[in-house]
Amino acid sequence: MKKFGMINMRAQPFHRGHQEIINEILLAGLTPIIVLGSSNKERDKLRNPLTYAQRKELIRTIFPNIPIVFVRGLDYSNWDIWYDKLIEEMKIVIFREFDKEIENLQDDIVIFHNNKEVDITSYHFNGKNYVNTWYTDLFDDEGFETREVQFVSRDDIKIDSNARDIRENLEGLKHLLDARVYYKLKEWGW
Repeated sequence: MKKFGMINMRAQPFHRGHQEIINEILLAGLTPIIVLGSSNKERDKLRNPLTYAQRKELIRTIFPNIPIVFVRGLDYSNWDIWYDKLIEEMKIVIFREFDKEIENLQDDIVIFHNNKEVDITSYHFNGKNYVNTWYTDLFDDEGFETREVQFVSRDDIKIDSNARDIRENLEGLKHLLDARVYYKLKEWGW
């Protein structure tokens, strides 16, 4: 039986789409593992305005009493290195948090995601070329169970927007944020 639901996100900032995926993980009876990507990137106002600690704080603001495992997601241009480091870090964190050694993460983790057109990419991983697809396809090929979370897409909610849109127009898209996240961002000078 699976124990964990993993989501890989940058959360720059944490928005309702991210929140919905974590809700789906919790509703599935799984413990969330949140991989906060680009944790090794320099802060910059346009793409990476929030630190790893600030992003954790925003998520904890919404889920204060839920056991959540946080993993520093590191970016590498080589997808094989990225994957190996991610798997290694997840094993270390799960051992540290739960005193549980896991050999085969595929037995315990479901990968949750929402594939958006803006996330389509091409890359080389494990001897295979992936062309115009999502990075999550590699998890399928590596034997993980994956679940795509479908969002409601209504014009009044505009859930199909992403964190980049929010960074560029916080006031116009604040409805995509939980009010607690919005006020924390304002407190931080956004």
